[in-house]
Order: sequence, then structure tokens, then C-alpha cells
Amino acid sequence: MALHQFILFASLFSIVTSQVPIPKRKLGYIFGEVKGITPVNVDAFLGPVCPDSKEVFPTLLQLANHYGPDVLTLRMHMFPLPYHRNSFLVAMGAQVVNRMISSAQGVYNWTGSVYDKIDTLSNTATKSMSEIQIISMLGDIAAGLGIQKSVFVQKMADPLVDEDARVEWKYTCTRGISGTPMFTINDVIVAADASWSLEDWRKVIDPLLSNNTSYQSFHSTGCKIGTTKCEYLPGKIECCTKGEACIPNIYSSAKYETLATPFCPDIFPSKSGACPQLPVWTPCDCRLGNIWCKKDIDCPARQKCCSYGCGCRSMCIIPDKIPKQIECKKPPRSFKIDPPHLISPCQLPKLPGPCIAALPRWWYSATSGRCEVFRYGGCCGNANNFLSQEDCEMQCVGGHLLT
Repeated sequence: MALHQFILFASLFSIVTSQVPIPKRKLGYIFGEVKGITPVNVDAFLGPVCPDSKEVFPTLLQLANHYGPDVLTLRMHMFPLPYHRNSFLVAMGAQVVNRMISSAQGVYNWTGSVYDKIDTLSNTATKSMSEIQIISMLGDIAAGLGIQKSVFVQKMADPLVDEDARVEWKYTCTRGISGTPMFTINDVIVAADASWSLEDWRKVIDPLLSNNTSYQSFHSTGCKIGTTKCEYLPGKIECCTKGEACIPNIYSSAKYETLATPFCPDIFPSKSGACPQLPVWTPCDCRLGNIWCKKDIDCPARQKCCSYGCGCRSMCIIPDKIPKQIECKKPPRSFKIDPPHLISPCQLPKLPGPCIAALPRWWYSATSGRCEVFRYGGCCGNANNFLSQEDCEMQCVGGHLLT
């Protein structure tokens, strides 16, 4: 280990004392759709096959999602350490993915997929393998992202890919980075490590935002800038993003008007095909390395963004069939109903809807006289649709709306 540290120190010294090539663009990979200057900028310097970097990776994504692209920019840098044999090849692979997948999510999906297979890429596991064999393994990972393996392997031989990976490494050295993972907040190195939780990060970042109007707006409304507040039960909200419909779903006995479901489905799916059907009881499998996404546009090629049917992130999957076109008339945001003519949601039938998500919901069965679980497709449902058994039982007593 002492020899490795000496080699790294010598490399850092030689880089810092010489002119580093000026990159053609600002280096690093930005998470999400950041469109302007944000008050907080987190730069994460990760090792492509570093176990500690793997451990911190999900927390970084959680951090970026917590503050949103209007408040925080997460920029990831690949810093392949010399004692991780395959790390530079993985960093080159990130350059290839960045060229071939237009979505900003592409390199993050690549990184998560590599971390999921980190044991097979370790020094011990690959000690008798050639570089060509390692690149072939990486090609299999790229194929899971929708990139043709033969094209990926060909791109890995491109001198420009090698050069860009080297420039990224040299730039990182000039920042005083000597290991992974390391972090800066607004260009200042912070003493964070792989053990930090979201709450640890918030203790550092929240004070920086005490006078920021965008962040205060987020906390006062519960929704980030650019999203729409969607209330589905009194005091319970979900934030619909651009291109999503806030579909009325549950009656409020106090106001006699419709409130909205927390699903916020896309009005028009951006890609054809159907996600694999999952039963309601499918266990959550939030393994590191899933190709995370929010919408179809985040997925490469013809892959769709599909839900697990539980609390996990959605992931990109190649659709297994082409469904018939679904047309669902968007109901009004809110309308008044004369109380004597109000129809109880508890009297409505179970309606999974024509969409192909697998969302576990509860409905009141007038036949059995109790609340039962069912699979909601995600669109064109009715008001007899509750997030939990508790919500269903609070609303429905003997098939009548509580008043």
C-alpha cells in the first residue's frame, strides 16, 4: 500500500506542477435536468470501482432529488485510482456512454450498473483476464443500457475517448483530490465520507440556503419550482412535473369537490410498448445498479421507464409487447357537486384502468364489506382508490362516505 500511495503522490505532484490540457467543456457529469446556476454545487469525485464510492452513490442521488435541480447541482467526476486495475477502463466506458446516450441520466445509470457488478471487476476477480476480456465485460453492461455491445467495444478503442478520460483524471488532480470518494461544496473541499447520510449533508447545506427564495418556496408549498401541487387527501400532496396530469381521484366530504391522486401520470407516454406486469405482492428490489429513471425520455433507445409497483425507483426496461393506444379523457381539476347528489367513492366498483403500472392500492368492496388490495394501472381509475388500508377504512364505513 505504501508503494501505491507513493505512486499516486508522485503522479499528483507532476500533474499539479505542469500545464493541464484545457478541456473543451466543463468536466464532470451533471445529474438530472439542471438548466441554470444553482445556489449549491456539489462535486463528487468517485472511484469507478471503489467500494466506498459505491456505498456513497445512492446517498448522492438521494441528495440531488431532495433539493432538486433548481437548488442543487450534483456533478460527478470519475477519478480512477492506480491500484484499482480496471478503474480507468470503466472511466473510459463512462465517456463512451456519455457520447451515445443523450439523456443526462446515462452516465449515472452506467455507474450504478458498474457498482452492481463491482465484485466481478475487482483486482482479484480479473487478475488472470486480459484487457480485451475486461472491455467485453463492460460491453455487456453497456448492452443493458441499450447500447450495442460491438459499437461500445469499438468506441473504447477511440483515442479521443482515452484522451478525455485522461484530461478528467488530470483535472481532478489539480483540485487537490487524493482519494475517493471526496467532495466539494461550492468549490470547497468538505470532510464528507461514505458514512454520511442525507441528514449529515443537510446539516452542511441547509444553512447555505437560509436566505434563498427558491428553497424557501420549496419548503413553504411542499413542491419544487416548476412542479404542480396535487392534493389527493386533506394534508397529503404529490408534486406533478411538466407533462404530467393531476387526475382527480378522491372526494373530500368537507368541501364536496374532487381532490387528486398522487400518481401524476404522463398525459401521453413518450414511447410505445408495455412494461412487464408485476403482481401487487412483488417485493421491493431496490438493488444498486438498477437503471433509474423518472420518465421514458430518461431511458436509452426503445427502453421504457417502468415501475416496480412499490416504493423503489423506476427503472429502464425493454418493453415486451406493444399495447393498444390508451386514451383517457382528462377530468377537470376541480368541480363543485351538490351535496345531496354526491356519490360515495365507496359505492364505485374496482377500476384498475388500462395503463400498465403495478401500483398497490386499496378499494372498498361493498360485497365483502371490507377494504381489499388491488393492482392499479396508473391512469383512468375512479375515486374508490386509496393509498393504504387505513385511508380506505377511514373513508368507507358500510359502503357510505364519511361525513
